[in-house]
Amino acid sequence: VLAFLGSLIINNRRLRKEWDFISSIFDTTAALIVAIDSAGKITQFNKACEIITGMLSSEIIGKDYKQIELVPAELVDIRPSNNFSVTAQVSPIIESTYKTAAGYNIIITWSRTNVSGNDERINTVICTGVDITKQKLVEDKFKRSEEQLRALAMYIQSVREEERTNVAREIHDDLGQALTAIKMDISWLEKNLSAELNVINEKFESLLTLVNQTIKTVKKIATELRPGILDDLGIASAIEWQAEEFQKRTNILCKLNIFPEYLTVDEKISVHLFRIFQETLTNIMRHAQAKNVEISLIKSHNELNLQVSDDGKGINRDEINSNASLGLLGIRERIRQLNGTVTFEGNPDNGTKVNVTIPLIISDNNENINS
Repeated sequence: VLAFLGSLIINNRRLRKEWDFISSIFDTTAALIVAIDSAGKITQFNKACEIITGMLSSEIIGKDYKQIELVPAELVDIRPSNNFSVTAQVSPIIESTYKTAAGYNIIITWSRTNVSGNDERINTVICTGVDITKQKLVEDKFKRSEEQLRALAMYIQSVREEERTNVAREIHDDLGQALTAIKMDISWLEKNLSAELNVINEKFESLLTLVNQTIKTVKKIATELRPGILDDLGIASAIEWQAEEFQKRTNILCKLNIFPEYLTVDEKISVHLFRIFQETLTNIMRHAQAKNVEISLIKSHNELNLQVSDDGKGINRDEINSNASLGLLGIRERIRQLNGTVTFEGNPDNGTKVNVTIPLIISDNNENINS
């Protein structure tokens, strides 16, 4: 009996030392550690918890964990087991907010480890909390910065589009009309001067040719800056015109499907979608080595879908994900501004498919932009 009692005392001392060692680890870690037994009573409350709550462990040990409202109740799910085991429960990790002793709120992520045995007194959950307040502040700051950058990008795009429209209008109206007036005056002079002045007539012919070429150039520049057809006839006609121009310029055959034939959408969507289409065609011209392009523009009740497929060499995954692909980044940014989605699919020697879907509803009040 004495031998048994002696070994029991030795074992208890060893266990006490081990527990003291574990407790010292608990107290030196920056993480919050709360141990809760099967009755919901707190058995361990480390220094980090004391600092945040302003309560000493001696005041907390033995109390029900719900009294201090530190550990989320949904995290503590004690189920006694007949077999001793220690298991780390990775999921779910629960996020909670706690008002500290100093009076400010902190955000904590909690996880738990289950310790179960055939003796109910050692059935325990060890809840570990990490203060992520600073991380959240950084994330929120980054998110606000991202939103500000996106707003700035939207503003820059709108200003650039407005400038394009103004420049195109001035070129077409002012410069175009001036050149037309010069052409008319030259034609009048040519008709009213003596026919014997062959040298002068040749000069007039040369001037008229030059003026005609300049007028065509002015129209081309104005159209490329901001095609009047986009404002006058809408996105469907603008895409049809752009496809025809692309086909003439590159000899790449374009097959077009638009439904409904006379679809109309909001001006903002029209402008963004047209620029996306232009960028897609530019990428095909520069990189695809394609011979054929299929284009579909389809409007359903609440969304608009643009799909452009080519039979070229096909874009690869690295090119899709590369930050150097500025054209694709520009497309993604425009799509993001419209709360839409875009996918890029490429197969070697089997072409590339760009699929754009844009909702035709206003997210704020959920009303249709278009009828």
